[in-house]
Amino acid sequence: MKYQRKFFNTQSVEKTFVFKDKIFSERVAKYPKAIYMPGCLLPEPNVGNFYPENKDNIFSLRIDVDALEENDFREYIKILEPYKKWVTLFCCVSAFAKKDYLLKEIALAGFDIQSHGFLHHAYNDYANNYNNISKAKDYFSKAGINTFGFAAPMGKYNESLMLALENLGYTYSSDFSFDYLNFPHYPKLKKRFSKILQVPIFPICPELLFLNDFKLEEVTAYYDSIVENLVDSRIPVITYNHTDARYPQIKDFLKQFLAKIAGNDKLYKCNVSDFSLWCLRGEDKSFSGSTGILNERVAAGFLKIPDSSLFGKPKKLCPAKRIKKAIENAIDFETITPPEEIKGSKIRKGVKLFIRKIKTKSNQF
Repeated sequence: MKYQRKFFNTQSVEKTFVFKDKIFSERVAKYPKAIYMPGCLLPEPNVGNFYPENKDNIFSLRIDVDALEENDFREYIKILEPYKKWVTLFCCVSAFAKKDYLLKEIALAGFDIQSHGFLHHAYNDYANNYNNISKAKDYFSKAGINTFGFAAPMGKYNESLMLALENLGYTYSSDFSFDYLNFPHYPKLKKRFSKILQVPIFPICPELLFLNDFKLEEVTAYYDSIVENLVDSRIPVITYNHTDARYPQIKDFLKQFLAKIAGNDKLYKCNVSDFSLWCLRGEDKSFSGSTGILNERVAAGFLKIPDSSLFGKPKKLCPAKRIKKAIENAIDFETITPPEEIKGSKIRKGVKLFIRKIKTKSNQF
């Protein structure tokens, strides 16, 4: 199979998206890979219904639990409980500090719980990724939860992250800095394909819209259009949001949105983990091992080109911001890892801690 080089590109960029003259941005994959997947994205699909129970598409809701305030979180769970079979909670362990009883409660309630790491950061290197993910896996295991799915904080992607997930026995990950608007497939790791299935999601969360002064009815209209477009394009309908106490509007949005999804008979509803397992049951390993695509039917062209507004356009950054972001990325800048837990060389660790001190003393960096 002939691939365009962009199919293997793993770069991410800040992109702008537009809806009704309002502009917002997110860091996503530089290239949505379905466009460059040989034979996969055609003007019109050339195969019959593909999804479970002969449905037109699937729907899953991904919830990232980065942080929580207990009463607020309980309100989210109450809203989500009637739809829990469609929901996967990607939980950051640090959010449950001294509140592990909440994790046990949602597990007993029957929610699918997967990993968002111990600390809310995806690192550039293998050692720190492995440490962060393994600590989370141990925590979940002690709570009686077997995690085999992962979602990287901020949607970040790199090869060291995939290697850490492989060595810790994970099955799938969902990182929109790798891909979006596509069917699940395997990333290329140098001379082979990863063992970690990447499950693309639609990368715009409703919090981002509210942050950009959208009204509730505008957010609802936006997601109605997204669902309609993805169903028509046969691209899996997987949306996401957070349990963020700063945006109480999300609860009202979810009530309306999930009620509409419940009444949509075109969609097979399942959680992200069940969808990934359904994909893997249909995998032809001899085919996926050489292409990264699950089977010949997936490669045959069953997706349709979505509206171009969903792709986004690269955001233009001023030189100062580009330099700042390049430096932060080069040193993997973050402030949440305790100094004694930072892995790597003394020089790299020293630079990171030095920049932390500068940043806390000045807003100029």
